[in-house]
Amino acid sequence: MTRFINVAVHNFFMDETRTQRAYHYTIKWKYDTKIKTQGLVPQSSWLLEFFPRAGEPDFLWERRSKEGRELGKKMGVDKHRSGTQEYKEAVKRFLGFPLESYFNVTYGFLEPRPAFMENHPRFPDLWARLFHPIIGIDPMDMMDHAYADDTRRIALLSFDLSPTDQPFISDHGHVVDMGPDVLWNKSLDVNQRVALVRENMRKYFESLVPLSQYTGGYSLPVLMIKGSIAPERIKIEWTKSPYQVKVEFGAKGLYTGHDYHHYPLVKVP
Repeated sequence: MTRFINVAVHNFFMDETRTQRAYHYTIKWKYDTKIKTQGLVPQSSWLLEFFPRAGEPDFLWERRSKEGRELGKKMGVDKHRSGTQEYKEAVKRFLGFPLESYFNVTYGFLEPRPAFMENHPRFPDLWARLFHPIIGIDPMDMMDHAYADDTRRIALLSFDLSPTDQPFISDHGHVVDMGPDVLWNKSLDVNQRVALVRENMRKYFESLVPLSQYTGGYSLPVLMIKGSIAPERIKIEWTKSPYQVKVEFGAKGLYTGHDYHHYPLVKVP
């Protein structure tokens, strides 16, 4: 299963005169405090970030269920809080992938407004499902300041890719749909659900290909970059409030302060 991990990236540009623009979503305060001076540095392990949280059927509110606890125990992750080193090690033992598979990445897209993110027929709440791992901030952190605090605005960054960035594509459709269909499906016993989690994660792992070899066909193609992106290469395309993004992009399921608090809507440019 290591065949994708060790592929060289020297053939990324078949034509050296061709450039590929990449796009990365973040929060404005993160750009102002880190990215503006440090650039984009890979921080999220692509396999661990999208591993399902077995005990949290609703990741936003972290409600726990009998099915989730049962599955977590079977997978060996029930005694560890999500995100801790102990949890990560338990996940690695459960998946059984080679240790070199768990490299860190920066997430992005090959277009500024991916068509599959808007009103997706299979995943109507796709923005909510991808928001935390790709942007790297918990939606709950934006709730009380979605309008009043300018730093909470969503920012779209762009930059030209180079061969040294080591860009890959993976199909996140294999992991995004493991919620109601697998983790908390009461019609399946725990062994069936464990088998499906392993199978979906295996498909996700095996979908990883260098960008130069990607020919299309993925349900949710997400760009993953192993290299760091220097700040001088990065341009801000725009900043918008979470509510603007939700309305303009048809981002169903993207939670903002406006959804839960009856604050007057502050107009933003």
